[in-house]
Amino acid sequence: MVPGAARPYADVLTTFRNSVAAVNLDDPQSITKKVLALCDRVRDVDLFDLGIYLEDREGRPALVRPVTRDLIEARQHQAEQNLEKKRTKEHQRQKELEKLEKGKMSPLEMFRTNEFSEWDDDGLPTKDSSGNDITKRRSKKLRKDLDRQKKIHEMWLASKPE
Repeated sequence: MVPGAARPYADVLTTFRNSVAAVNLDDPQSITKKVLALCDRVRDVDLFDLGIYLEDREGRPALVRPVTRDLIEARQHQAEQNLEKKRTKEHQRQKELEKLEKGKMSPLEMFRTNEFSEWDDDGLPTKDSSGNDITKRRSKKLRKDLDRQKKIHEMWLASKPE
């Protein structure tokens, strides 16, 4: 029987022992990685949660220390930074997917809407739905949009598996 104050530590070590015993011995290359990952978990998560910090020291045994407020704040700060990086990465990936999604539309079809009635060979509108010529200023803007869509469409075509 383990005394009450030692119970949480005994539980951590029992869980560790059971996890090590469950490591698949059929794959000798991954045994070391798995056992080291379990050791890291005990050091970085389980014991830390119990208020114990093991400080690795090169060529010497680990130093056992109590968890300090500064250490907790440093860990929280690091966790927040990691979360922010993850969010930024996900946001960038989402933007890239949206860009590729926009690229599905061919630039030739881009302006084939009810807003326009005639187009040139490149798909650029020459007359609006009323039959009036497109102004020079608007034509320039539409040309820019068309060129941008061509680039995006080419990127989409390049990313598409053959």
